[in-house]
Amino acid sequence: MNAPLARTKDVEIDGKRYQIVRMNPLVGSWVASELFTRMLPSGIEAQFMTEVNKSGDTNSGIMKLPASRSQMGMEDFIKLQMQCLLVCRWYDAVTGKDIATPVMTAEGQFVMPGLQDDVVSVLALSLHSLFFNVQPFFEKSRIAAVIASFQGDSKGLASVISMPSASGQ
Repeated sequence: MNAPLARTKDVEIDGKRYQIVRMNPLVGSWVASELFTRMLPSGIEAQFMTEVNKSGDTNSGIMKLPASRSQMGMEDFIKLQMQCLLVCRWYDAVTGKDIATPVMTAEGQFVMPGLQDDVVSVLALSLHSLFFNVQPFFEKSRIAAVIASFQGDSKGLASVISMPSASGQ
């Protein structure tokens, strides 16, 4: 059985501290399925897969998403980014309290001062959230457990998940 996942992760972006919380599993499942059916904008996808393959449990760093996916448009990317940002909090250095406050409302309004004008921090925070929440799906041990749960009926999953066998073939 797999160890429980960390519920939160702290990151620092441009000198500011943030907390990322796990997504609701239904939202996380939607995000993961989007990654298997739609391609993120090119540079973002490349960075995401670099991070996934550095994480260790992806069969020697060669996990791949299907190549035949269509490019994600702006509307869908914004939807995905919103879901990523809704689980992000920031630690307000002004108050000095270690209380994490949401960076945006459910309606998409930024709460954290200055974030609405900071494209680089918004994108970096979105990527940290995406990786933290979806990376466990790419772990070899978790994929194997999902496939095994279908008791041998893994052809559908095997055609979506491209991972070489342990023998390297």
